Amino acid sequence: MSVHYKFVLDKRRKREDKIYPLKLRIYDNDDNKEKSLDIYLHEDDRDERRQTILPNDPNYK
Repeated sequence: MSVHYKFVLDKRRKREDKIYPLKLRIYDNDDNKEKSLDIYLHEDDRDERRQTILPNDPNYK
């Protein structure tokens, strides 16, 4: 029994200013759950492969 996670941009929910909500997706065997993190990003401000926010984004910490 292992749990995996991934940070994803929810591209189904684009806002007027062309930003997307960042969500945490949790995989537990055959079950998936998503939790909003209340962080919004432009698609270009995120490195999908590394699962990180790029330094030029205001949400970068």
